[in-house]
Amino acid sequence: MTPAPRTVWLASYPKSGNTWVRAMMAALDHGHVGLNTTIRRSIIASARGPLERLTGLASTELLLEEVQALRPLVDAQLDQRFDLQGRKFWHRKIHDALFTAGGDPIVSPAATHAAIYVVRDPRDVAVSFAHHMGSDVATIVGSMGDRTAHLSGPHGSTSTQLSQFVGSWSTHVEGWLDHELFPVLLVRYEDMLADPLEQLANIARTLGRDVTPEELTAAVEAASFDKLKAQETETGFRESTSPGRAFFRRGIAGGWRDDLPAELVAQIESDHRRVMTRLGYLTAEPASDANANLQPSGP
Repeated sequence: MTPAPRTVWLASYPKSGNTWVRAMMAALDHGHVGLNTTIRRSIIASARGPLERLTGLASTELLLEEVQALRPLVDAQLDQRFDLQGRKFWHRKIHDALFTAGGDPIVSPAATHAAIYVVRDPRDVAVSFAHHMGSDVATIVGSMGDRTAHLSGPHGSTSTQLSQFVGSWSTHVEGWLDHELFPVLLVRYEDMLADPLEQLANIARTLGRDVTPEELTAAVEAASFDKLKAQETETGFRESTSPGRAFFRRGIAGGWRDDLPAELVAQIESDHRRVMTRLGYLTAEPASDANANLQPSGP
C-alpha cells in the first residue's frame, strides 16, 4: 500500500508573504519564532543538498531538464523520511512555478497532501522584490512579466539552491491555482493583514492542526511584523540577500502607491490585468479586453 502523502507545500511568488506564514506556523509549533532556527527547519524545494545526497549525482553535471525530472522523485523520498514529531503533515517552502516550461509538475503530486498558496498584490511585490534583490524596480517589473524567468541564477551555478523556473507572476498564480493534482488553499497577504486569526486558522486546518483560539492569538502575536523586524535587527536573518538590506521592511498593503512610478504601475496592470482582477486587486477590466479574458488559461 502506498503511504499517505504528508507534504503540504507553502507556495508563493517571491516576496508575497511566505516567510510571515512560516513564522506563524513556527509559533504554533514551538511557542516562539526563531528567524534562523524554527522558521528555517523545513527544507525549501529548491535545496541542492538533498537532491545530491539522495541521488548521489552532482547537480551541476546534469541538464536543467534532468534536475527538474529528479526533483519530484527526491521530494517523494523526503516526504516519507521526515520525522513529523507528532504532526500530521510537513510544510515545505517553494517559489518554483508548479509546472516546468515543459509542462511537468516540479513536485510529486502523489507525495503531496495539499498546498497553501500565498498571493500578494503584484504592485507591492515589485517594490518589495526590488528592495530584497538590490535591483531597480523597472528590472523587477520586467521579470515579473517574463514567462521564462528563473531564480537563483543560471543552471550549473554552485548556489545552495537549484535554478528555479518561476515564469511570470500571472502564470505562477494560475499554475498553482488552476489544476486538479491536489487541493490548494488560497491565502491573500492582504487578508492576513486584515484578519490574521482567521487566515491562520484556515492554514492550521490544512495542516491537520487542531488549535485553540488562544494558541492562534499567541502565534499571531509572536509572529507580528514588529517582533520579526526587531529580531532581524538584533540577530540578522540568513534569508536576507545582503547584510545591509532588511528583509522585513514595511509589512503593509498598498505601499506601492508611495514607491512605484506611474508608468510601472501601468505596466504591471497591463501585464497582469486578468489575474489581478480575478484576485480582487483590480475592480474592473477595460471594455476592450473583456471578451479576451473570458477564456481560462492553462499552466
